[in-house]
Amino acid sequence: MLSKLKQSEHHNLIAAFQELAMLKSKNRLLEAYELVNQELVEFPWYIEMHENSIELGTELGDRARQDHDFGKMALYWDHSMQEYNEVLRKKEFLKTLPKGQNQGRNFDVTPQMAYSIGQIYFIKGNYVDAVNMLKPFVGTNFDSLVTKMIDIWYLSALQKQGQNDQDLYDKLVSADASNKQQIQELVASNFITK
Repeated sequence: MLSKLKQSEHHNLIAAFQELAMLKSKNRLLEAYELVNQELVEFPWYIEMHENSIELGTELGDRARQDHDFGKMALYWDHSMQEYNEVLRKKEFLKTLPKGQNQGRNFDVTPQMAYSIGQIYFIKGNYVDAVNMLKPFVGTNFDSLVTKMIDIWYLSALQKQGQNDQDLYDKLVSADASNKQQIQELVASNFITK
């Protein structure tokens, strides 16, 4: 059904997102990555497209890293960083619009983007950059998986530098004791990236 819709309507955002969701749910991440980057050409001002590109590139890069394919890792992660920088560039461009011209849809770095880029920085050992990326999105809404993971990686990046945010740590661990182990594992980790 999706393929029929795509044949009749090449520029259908809803169909693109449905196909993307289907591919991700089936763990066909490479196909999802290729699709989202193809659709970015058609929908360059939809932040969700950039978010998915960055998230999938980060995930595929990490899988390549785990397979010791550091060339592929670098390609995926470099592309995620380029997409992130493109979001920043477009965000700045929107500030130059004349008064009275509404920018329309929200276009800004999302928590998922920050989490993905923060992971790349952390895994590469750039803990200061990881903290700076994640800190604006730290929160105590532990029902949100993205917020919880941001907090875990943020606290781990701080601890890698001999620092801590004790208040956030206490709240996170009291919400779910398993978060303590996740932080400990990340702090003890030494990721191989080359």
